[in-house]
Amino acid sequence: MEGPKPKFSRGTEKAIGSLGLAILIAIGGFYFGAKPLAEKIKLKNFDIAVKEEEYNLKKQKVDNLKEFSSILSSQKAKIDTISQALPSEEDIPEILTSINAMAASSGLRLVSFTPAAGQGETTAATNTKGGSLSILPISLTLSGTWGQVDSFLKNVESNIRPIQLKSISLGAGQAGPDPVLAVSIELETYYQK
Repeated sequence: MEGPKPKFSRGTEKAIGSLGLAILIAIGGFYFGAKPLAEKIKLKNFDIAVKEEEYNLKKQKVDNLKEFSSILSSQKAKIDTISQALPSEEDIPEILTSINAMAASSGLRLVSFTPAAGQGETTAATNTKGGSLSILPISLTLSGTWGQVDSFLKNVESNIRPIQLKSISLGAGQAGPDPVLAVSIELETYYQK
């Protein structure tokens, strides 16, 4: 047996009907409004992930370029050192300054410096650009003790610019407990031609 059906007032029926309609509108709104919005959010998240990946790749390229720049700077410093060792011209003022500094640091006095500028012969060696090396002969007269001469020769040997000792002659200078010598040296240095 069925029990009596509940009776609702007209206002209650309207409220239940409105509530049902509101629920249907909410479900429809979600289906037609929120679901596409969720899809848009999903697509935006995917776009963000793609942009982050692009950013990371570009950042890696920038980091690689910075590293390459550092390596390039290091290589440039090496090339500059080579250019100092083998200049592209005789550069007599530079070699005079260098020899004078080596003599002074050894305690010697540079009495005379005579380069044979423009008289250098060309060696058989060629550089990577097909040029050749030229020899610049130099005559020096120095004054100092044997220890100072020894120190000077070590400085010449360790100089960045190749300098070859061709001859050395020692002469009597001032007598005393640490006699001063008159030293004549013939050197050769090189430059690119």
